[in-house]
Amino acid sequence: MTRALVLGGGGTTGIAWECGVLDALCAGGVDVGAADRVIGTSAGAIVGAFLGLGVTPSELATTWLDHIKTIGHLNAAVIARLVAGQLGLDREATIRRYGRGGLVTSGLSEDAFVRAISEHLLGRPWPANLVVTTVNAATERPALYDAGSGVDLGLAVAASCAVPGVFPPVHIGGAPHLDGGVRTPANIDLAAGSDRVIALAPFHLSRDRARRPAMQLAGLPAATRWLYARPDRTASRAIGLDALDAARCRQARDAGRRQGRSALDAARRVWGAD
Repeated sequence: MTRALVLGGGGTTGIAWECGVLDALCAGGVDVGAADRVIGTSAGAIVGAFLGLGVTPSELATTWLDHIKTIGHLNAAVIARLVAGQLGLDREATIRRYGRGGLVTSGLSEDAFVRAISEHLLGRPWPANLVVTTVNAATERPALYDAGSGVDLGLAVAASCAVPGVFPPVHIGGAPHLDGGVRTPANIDLAAGSDRVIALAPFHLSRDRARRPAMQLAGLPAATRWLYARPDRTASRAIGLDALDAARCRQARDAGRRQGRSALDAARRVWGAD
């Protein structure tokens, strides 16, 4: 039996919500750290990296979460540009345009952004089970990084978090890379081949239905057992409109814990914890 933990993108509050869910699951006997594969996208890449380095869900949801700071904002203008990019017919052209950088509302340089995201990850050993998703803007294709890629863990995680219009692209091998959520919000399709899947998706909407987490789960082999969680209405209110606002982390975490406790029985059945 192989198990995959999928941690989707969702900004700073998405990190907090995921940490809350994982803390509740772990406290209830679901050993999420035993995943054979962890697929991390953007916020989920950060959470997955620290999990793989031995930080417990409880530590992530308490001590570690309290150190997260706001380094950018998702305002209405940025969201409008991202939506407009999704609505365009030429997706590759949009990705190339994102890769050129241009207006970066956070005001961070590439080096400053990488340090802010990956201060405690740069130079650390890759967790053997972690896959980090990005998009190579030069080739307009997804780029996946793991322990065998020869890329620094912190650099890959920062690239996976490079939200177009907010943060600068991150260069790997000379090519600009963008947020892994530009491919799909959670990249759940990469869990194909695993027998058991727990998927958390703070962001779950996409113009293209095939890219939505729920549709990707439906596309997994019929024998796959899975649990899918996304913020419910109460959690969405706690998270708010600006997913990069660290001031909302505690309430997003608490909402995640509540949802995690509600999902315990299902998670035990899927994960094989009962």
